[in-house]
Amino acid sequence: MTATMTPTLKVLVIDDHRSYAEALSLAISIEDGFEALPSVPDVESAIQKVLTERPDVVVIDWQLPLVDGVEGIRRILVADPKVKLVMITGHADSGLRKLAALAGASAFLAKESSITEIVQAVRDAVNGEAYIDITSDVTEETVSALSLTPREIEVLYLLAKGRDTPTIASALFLSVHTVRGYVKEVLRKLGAHSQLEAVAIARRAGLLPDAS
Repeated sequence: MTATMTPTLKVLVIDDHRSYAEALSLAISIEDGFEALPSVPDVESAIQKVLTERPDVVVIDWQLPLVDGVEGIRRILVADPKVKLVMITGHADSGLRKLAALAGASAFLAKESSITEIVQAVRDAVNGEAYIDITSDVTEETVSALSLTPREIEVLYLLAKGRDTPTIASALFLSVHTVRGYVKEVLRKLGAHSQLEAVAIARRAGLLPDAS
């Protein structure tokens, strides 16, 4: 009988801290059943790798240049809906965890996680097992916040970062009129009377990272 070979899982690491990215890629590459592709520092480079190398899993940092990890998850899934995403970050608050999950991440880990934990998260992601819990600490505000669509959350996230309507429209390739419509719907769903109040409600609900 011929032994059945376990398929090698290709993993791509996205992190602009080169030493960390290379160390993580090396650690992953020596694990049985894994192949680490050369790491990349940003989302645009990652999308090119995803389209050409077809990794099974992408490990993505939250804090990246130009496009952050949450938006990066969305864009990568547009490029390849089958790829699994694992987010790593030094800012592991509940709001960011929910944003990552809603964007499409299968796992969310602190950068201090051991290589064993990261490898297990990658395996779980490939097997369709979520490594994120977004159901804890559910409140009425959380229920309202989670009724938002991914696009509405995206607009709210940019509002929380201090972006104005024209800037959001440009970033999301939408018209100003369309963005205003999303903002109006966000306010309605959250029962907010202003953009600042909407951001505050979303933060209390744990949907947005705490202000730093």
